[in-house]
Amino acid sequence: MSRHINQDNGGDNAPVAPLGAKATAEDAPPRLKIHPAALAFPEMSSAELQELADDIKQHGLVHPVVRDGDGLVLDGRNRLKACEVAGLEPRFTVYKGENPVGYIVSVNLKRRHLNESQRALVGARLATLRLGANQHKRGSANVPTQTIAAALLNISERSIRHAAIVRDSGKPELIRDVEQGKVSVSAAAKQAKPKPQPKPRPKAAIDPQVIEPIRVAYRALIHAVEADDMARLQACLHNLAQAAKAVMK
Repeated sequence: MSRHINQDNGGDNAPVAPLGAKATAEDAPPRLKIHPAALAFPEMSSAELQELADDIKQHGLVHPVVRDGDGLVLDGRNRLKACEVAGLEPRFTVYKGENPVGYIVSVNLKRRHLNESQRALVGARLATLRLGANQHKRGSANVPTQTIAAALLNISERSIRHAAIVRDSGKPELIRDVEQGKVSVSAAAKQAKPKPQPKPRPKAAIDPQVIEPIRVAYRALIHAVEADDMARLQACLHNLAQAAKAVMK
């Protein structure tokens, strides 16, 4: 008896290739684009994608792919990709609301069992969104700040700050470990946080009394040069060298 997996899933952040083609990295230019907020959520693994494709091939596409009025995919990017792998045409529905980011967050949180660290990384990515396609006005629904993203994902702003460090400074494998729930975002932030550069040591101030003999020897040297007195010049050079050596000790 075959197992019917949950098709109501998000996932792969790769561009969607033309249907009917084999899903590879060398696919032709994509026909559909994914909403940036949907890309904030962890991608589906190759094994999970294949399992989803097998289920769709056997049972059909249960939940249609959701797009906005401009054609951006808001929900179902994994289902779309799985349909390509299965060689089946997907079904689409159009989102009619005015809060695409809120919708994307809501449907992903309902279907996915993400821990706090995974949600924090999602929030840090959402907080980098800017006005663009399908984001026509400023506000909590369109351009989430860290505070708004924390509220949407039910996490602390501190967790999002940790995630921002991981997002900006973490190595790809470290980010992947947080996405997969293997490492907490606080531990990952400690690993990713750039080490502070040591401050250069301030130069020690030289006592004016120490360098005074150099000044005296230098002035005497100038007078000897002006007087064209070679014997005196030699003596002044010797005195200047001795004074400089005393300072260097």
